[in-house]
Amino acid sequence: MEVISKIILGIVQGITEIIPVSSSGHLILISELTGFEIDLPFLTFLHLMTGLAIFWGFWDEIKYIFLSKQKNFLIKILLLAIIPAIVAVVLTHNYI
Repeated sequence: MEVISKIILGIVQGITEIIPVSSSGHLILISELTGFEIDLPFLTFLHLMTGLAIFWGFWDEIKYIFLSKQKNFLIKILLLAIIPAIVAVVLTHNYI
């Protein structure tokens, strides 16, 4: 039963991650309604795999960004977008 619950939670993660809703919230809601156990390592694994799937799905666009003639402009935009995540990690690394 545990494998089936992990598959169901993975499907919920896959569906809700790409749309603008809280995928983590839906995972918690589904686990509460069904009694499925969800722990932090599994939740982290789901998010990591979703990130890799998105990276793989947008690989052509990622290559274009780094290989285009406008790469200096686009790299600056990407680096600018990463700054909030860097600040969050620096401020919370002792608590996580």
